[in-house]
Amino acid sequence: MFMTPGNDFGTYRDAHGNAIEADLSFWATGTTPNTLWLRLAGHGDWLNAAGQVQVDRRLRVQGRADVFAIGDVNDATEQKITPTALAQADLAAYNIRLRLRNSGKHRKEPRLYRPTQRTPVIVPFGSADGLTVLPVPGGDSAVLGARTTVLAKAKT
Repeated sequence: MFMTPGNDFGTYRDAHGNAIEADLSFWATGTTPNTLWLRLAGHGDWLNAAGQVQVDRRLRVQGRADVFAIGDVNDATEQKITPTALAQADLAAYNIRLRLRNSGKHRKEPRLYRPTQRTPVIVPFGSADGLTVLPVPGGDSAVLGARTTVLAKAKT
């Protein structure tokens, strides 16, 4: 499930276009975790020394079964780039739906998140230039130029 913002903040749409209403959501993008509001709200114990929200393998805030943190704001050990945020959003959405729909003694277990260790980094420089760093087996990386980058990303 890929979530995209809807017309109103707190309204999201899944990959099928279905509207999903959030009771509460905070836009927390960027390279520095935007978590001051958590400290001010008395939840500083949710954060690590770097100011990131500590999450378990299911992307739930440590010690909270009903609070999830995804993307740059959490302490999952991986690159903080769009593909990883999308993978985290997909898993968190699945686990939230599972929690809301399942009850009783035959509850399904939520899925575990497996951090991506090596992922391509695609950086467009406008609509006609850019650079792509692609991981290859053995721990090395291949650097690809404008043509590949434009084909992969410049449309958006």
